[in-house]
Amino acid sequence: MISVPRDTATVLCWAESKTENFKLQPPQHIMKTTRLITLLLATALFARADVLPPSQDTSSLKGKLTPVTGKATTLAVSATRKGYVLFDLDSLPMDVRPADIANARLRVYFPAASKPGDITIHLVTGAWTENTTATEPTVDANSFATIPAASVVAKKFVEVDVTNIVRNWLFGMPQNFGFAFAATGKTNVLVGSKEGSGSGYPCELDIEIQRTIADASITAAQLADGSVTTAKLGSSLTLGGTTTGTFSGDFSGNGSGLTGVVAATVSRSPQQIALLKWGVSSVNNTFAVGASPYGICFDGASIWVANARGGSVTKLNASTGAGQGTFAVGTTPGAICFDGASIWVANNSSNNVTKLNASTGAVLGTYTVGSLPQSICFDGASIWVANIHSDNVTKLNASTGAVQGTFAVGSAPYGICFDGANIWVANNDSNNVTKLNASTGAVQGTFAVGTAPNGICFDGASIWVANAGNSTVTKL
Repeated sequence: MISVPRDTATVLCWAESKTENFKLQPPQHIMKTTRLITLLLATALFARADVLPPSQDTSSLKGKLTPVTGKATTLAVSATRKGYVLFDLDSLPMDVRPADIANARLRVYFPAASKPGDITIHLVTGAWTENTTATEPTVDANSFATIPAASVVAKKFVEVDVTNIVRNWLFGMPQNFGFAFAATGKTNVLVGSKEGSGSGYPCELDIEIQRTIADASITAAQLADGSVTTAKLGSSLTLGGTTTGTFSGDFSGNGSGLTGVVAATVSRSPQQIALLKWGVSSVNNTFAVGASPYGICFDGASIWVANARGGSVTKLNASTGAGQGTFAVGTTPGAICFDGASIWVANNSSNNVTKLNASTGAVLGTYTVGSLPQSICFDGASIWVANIHSDNVTKLNASTGAVQGTFAVGSAPYGICFDGANIWVANNDSNNVTKLNASTGAVQGTFAVGTAPNGICFDGASIWVANAGNSTVTKL
C-alpha cells in the first residue's frame, strides 16, 4: 500500500443542464471512450483520456449485499446504508504505468437527495460482488474525501480528485476493491447506478494518461550537425527546412512517419560532455519484469523484483539484466528482502510472506503475518514485517518461519529498518516512529516525526525518516 493523503479532496459540481461544459455523454454511449490522442515532436507527449464505467455497483441493506441491491437503479446512501462502486483498471492499456496517470477524477451523480448531508468516500478493503448475498465488505475507517452537504444536490454531478489512489491501484498497493460512500445522521441520498439509465448517470472514473514517446528515426548525426530544427511542444514544427505546421489529432505509432523532427532538448550526461560524445547512447539498460514492479532487492549476484499485479517475483542477473526466472508468490507482492540465503516477500493482499531459495527460486514456505503486510527487513536472525491494518509488526524465525512474536506499534506501520540492535518502524497515520528491542520486541520509545512517515533507514549512526505528508525528512 502506498500512502494516500487523507485531506478533504477538491470537489467540483455542476447542474445536469450544463453537462456540455465537461462533455459528459450518457453512460450507455460511453462505456470506454478515448478522448484525445496527440503526437507532438520526435520526443512527444502522448495524451488520452479514458472514461471508465463501473464494472460493479451496489448498496448495502441491513449490513448485507444482495443481488437485488446489485440490480437496483440507484445506490442508497444513509447512516445505515453504504454505496459501493468498482472500476476495472485492466481495461486501461496494458503498458500504462502509475507515473502515466496525469489526473483521475471520480464523477458522481445524485438522482435524488431528500435529506442532503456530508458524504464521505472511503477505500473498500475487502473483496465483494454485486451478484451474491454476503456481508458488506470492510472499508477504511478513515475517509479520503468528503463531499460537503452543500454540494449534495439532486440532479447534480460532483467530481472528486482520486489521482493518487488510481496510481496506487496500478501499483497494486493497495489492491483495487473500489470506493464506498457513507453518511451519518439523517442524511438520505441516492447515487446513480449503472442499471439506472432512466433515472440518471452512474459513477464514472475519468482518467487522463500522459507519457513521453520517442521517434527512433532521428539519428545522432542529425542532432550533432544541427540539420534538424527544434520546436517547443505544441508549437509549429519545421519539416525539411521549409514546411511549417501544427500537428494534432488522432495518431498511431511512434512518430516514425515524421522526418526531420527533433525534441527541444537532448539530455547528455556529464561523462558524454567531458568526452565530447554528443550522440545518444544506444545501450539498453531497461529490462522487462512482471506487471507493476514494486519492491526490489539484491542478493549479491542477482536482482529480485516483486511484481505487485503479477503475483510473482522476477530474478535478473545483476551484471547483464538477463532474466533468470519468474516465481509465483502470494497476492500483491510488495516489499522484498534477502537474509543471506533466502528471499522473503511480503504479500500485501494475502496477509502472508513467502520464503524463496535464492539460488533456485523454489518456495521454501509461506507464513501468515498481520493484515496488509507492507514492509520487511532482516536483523541477522529474524525477519520483521510491518502490518499496516493490524497496527503491529510480526517477528519470524528466518530459519523456520515460526512466529517469534507480534508487537504493537503505532497506527498504520509503513516502513521498517534495523540499526544493529533495534527495529525502527515508521507509523504512517500516527506521525511517529516506534523503536523496538530486536531481541525482545519491547518498545524502547516512540518519537514524533513529520506527517505521514513512509520510508525509514539507518546510516550507521542516525535514523532517517521520509515524511510523505509534508515533503520533509527527519533525522533521529
